[in-house]
Amino acid sequence: MDIGKEVVAYVERQYPQAVEHTASTFRLSLRNCIYNEIMAALKTTDREEILARLARRKKDRRELKAMWAKIRDTDWDHARQKTRGGE
Repeated sequence: MDIGKEVVAYVERQYPQAVEHTASTFRLSLRNCIYNEIMAALKTTDREEILARLARRKKDRRELKAMWAKIRDTDWDHARQKTRGGE
């Protein structure tokens, strides 16, 4: 939890304007995400499991980033028109 709090403090110091424009729950969410990731990583102690976990997570991050890019770039008004039959 201390590491999560320290990262939040770092982000607040380095990017105050960015933090200012986030949801009120941003700091709590970031801290808890970091804590959860550390706790999950500590449960994996076998070398092969660690390597497999790292590879899987790298692949998952890449896929999620691509999905988010596609979502952001989608013209949702156009997509809605197509699903409504051009209404």
